[in-house]
Amino acid sequence: MASWRKQQLLALIALLSCAGCGPSGGAAATLAPTALPRPTATPDPTATPTAVPTATPDPTATPTAVPTATPTTTPTASPTAIDCGEQHGKIDRKQLRSRSMGRIETYRIYTPACYSRLAVRRYPVVYLLHGGEHNEEHWDDVGVDDAADALIAGSHIPPLLIVLPDGGQDFGPLGGSPPPFARYLHDELIPHIDASYRTVADRADRAIGGISYGAAWALLLAARYPDSFGAIGAHSPAIGAFNGIYPDAQALCAKQPRVYVDVGDQDGLRRPATNLHAALDQAGCPNEFHVYPGRHIESYWNRHLEDYLRFYTREW
Repeated sequence: MASWRKQQLLALIALLSCAGCGPSGGAAATLAPTALPRPTATPDPTATPTAVPTATPDPTATPTAVPTATPTTTPTASPTAIDCGEQHGKIDRKQLRSRSMGRIETYRIYTPACYSRLAVRRYPVVYLLHGGEHNEEHWDDVGVDDAADALIAGSHIPPLLIVLPDGGQDFGPLGGSPPPFARYLHDELIPHIDASYRTVADRADRAIGGISYGAAWALLLAARYPDSFGAIGAHSPAIGAFNGIYPDAQALCAKQPRVYVDVGDQDGLRRPATNLHAALDQAGCPNEFHVYPGRHIESYWNRHLEDYLRFYTREW
């Protein structure tokens, strides 16, 4: 009996030992494979790369916006007229009492589109003198305002002021120191325009020119007042034996202004214009000389208005 109980006791101890072994070994084997799926949790890192490509479209959107902005700025800068809705400049007829001339003088002034709305902008000025036996309407009749409108709207020239003085039939006497019209234009009209309008009041931004007899006076005035005009235009100048006016090329070139001389190939004043060009060359004055087809007539000057305005404004 004791031996049977002893055997039973030994069997129970053996059973308990195996039971302790079995679950431990089995749990270790089972846990190992179950824990391995944790590397499969690597899909979390995969989510990060996916987010990066999705975010990249934002940078792509930035470059697209840049080109779109650039074209918009360029056209806006072109004609100022687009900024305020105006497409044409305006010509006003004004009067000024002159002590030099002893009477009330009339002049016209062209202001470009948007002049009244762009209150801080200042403008260069060209003074254009009419032909003999005409008045301040001459350049207007030839079409200078329309030519200026077109060139400004196309951004070919900068906006400018154009002053058209009335010199009477022949600008008065040539004698005097200075002649009355010269004193009027230099001492009265120019200061009046600079005070009444938003000009750039310096030599570099002021030009003078004329047609026929007005061209002769433009040359005389530029030679007398070299500190006042940076550019001079003589369009079919009525000079030489025709009327005894011989501009002083040395005085004219004293401050090295830019000079433009043109004449028609069938114009009776072609020779004196050619002589003027030669004298300017000899005096060392930078000048352009053009012989275009045509005669001493309005249609000739009308055809070259754009050439004239481009010349005056070239350095503005």
